[in-house]
Amino acid sequence: MAYHTYKPAPPLSDLVETFWLYEGFPPTHRKERKLPDGSMGVVINLREDRFRIYDRRDHDRSETFRGCLLSGAQSEFIVIDTANQASVMGIHFKAGGGFPFFGMPASELHDVQVPLDALWGTTAGQLRDQLLEAKTPQARFVILEEHLLARATRPLVPHPAVSFALKEIRSAPQHRTISDLTEQIGLSPRRFIQLFSEEVGLTPKLFCRVRRFQQVLKSLQNGELSARQIEWADIASSCGYFDQLISFETSGRSRASTRLPGSCSGASISIMFPSRIEVNFLQYGSVCFCQDDAANVGQARARIRRSKQEHRIPTEERDDDRQSEPNSRRLPRDNAPIDR
Repeated sequence: MAYHTYKPAPPLSDLVETFWLYEGFPPTHRKERKLPDGSMGVVINLREDRFRIYDRRDHDRSETFRGCLLSGAQSEFIVIDTANQASVMGIHFKAGGGFPFFGMPASELHDVQVPLDALWGTTAGQLRDQLLEAKTPQARFVILEEHLLARATRPLVPHPAVSFALKEIRSAPQHRTISDLTEQIGLSPRRFIQLFSEEVGLTPKLFCRVRRFQQVLKSLQNGELSARQIEWADIASSCGYFDQLISFETSGRSRASTRLPGSCSGASISIMFPSRIEVNFLQYGSVCFCQDDAANVGQARARIRRSKQEHRIPTEERDDDRQSEPNSRRLPRDNAPIDR
């Protein structure tokens, strides 16, 4: 299998993360779940002139597209057919980077896959034909770069407010609030959300949630811990998943719960003793780990109990909250995190 990448020259380098090319990809499984990262992408099948995307909830249902496909900014996972991935090429845009090239607000492409010829007409087919005729990966990348530049219908520079917001959110997605950003940008919240959605494809709130999910994945990938050594409560808290009930489900028979401090969206953690640990971050996707060491079941259960004791809200404190708030609902603070 060969994997090639290419970084385009300016001004595309400010909008494109990378051009990529897979050749001779040997699929080891029939379906693959692609997790969201808040960016757009173009995929071109160089082996077959089609792609198959499965329904998220019912994998027996699928939709087939022509061999050039645009994937809008995703806030949920998608399920792809790996049989169509033997030789594929694509563009991975930076967040907000696809906005100048498709002739419509990126918000209209949120969570959808669109045949590229529906947006570019016959140019999409001509692009694929030229890529097939090219003899080397470098020649293919040059062709793709030239075509992308020719398709620009807007300035290749993001709005300054969007550019600033993206930088701030990337640095700390769990701490950014709309009020913080708009105070620094000088726009009304409504205007800021409109601009951000049109260029990025997601609202600022939703983009923060997706980036926080990616932060969890990065934390797991950078570590060398096995699944049974990971302190899920610490990871969830550090990445902003707190103030929600976090559930630990054991073998489908019983459930333990813990509440973490703070004020952001939660995640459920299922520990299927003895061989499987799955962390499900709402609709964004799940991360699964497997291990066969049944001797660690007791250790995992002890960790759950310890986490419950550390983060449990005392009964008296919960009762006081109910008495002070007759409607049992708290109004969000003005500086509440962006996804509140």
